[in-house]
Amino acid sequence: MQIVKCMVNDSSDYEYLYESAINNTFQKYFKWADEHNIPVNFIKSFGDDLTHGLMLDIKADFEHKEDEAQFMLTFGNKIYNKIHEKEMMEFEFGYK
Repeated sequence: MQIVKCMVNDSSDYEYLYESAINNTFQKYFKWADEHNIPVNFIKSFGDDLTHGLMLDIKADFEHKEDEAQFMLTFGNKIYNKIHEKEMMEFEFGYK
């Protein structure tokens, strides 16, 4: 299940931005999975979009379809496509 599909700058200076966004955005997902004893793997990968640059892609892999359905009911299924500043030097994913 796709969670994030977002353009990121491929400079190492920007690594903090998307790592901060991952940490801040996914805390609620880890907490939810722990509280409900749901096994889930989040898979992060990068792809090269030849026209726009580097694409960050994060997917959730559930062992059971029922768990994926519960996740979608709890959090929705809209894919994050932007990083924005949450507060001073703290970032999270959002929507354009």
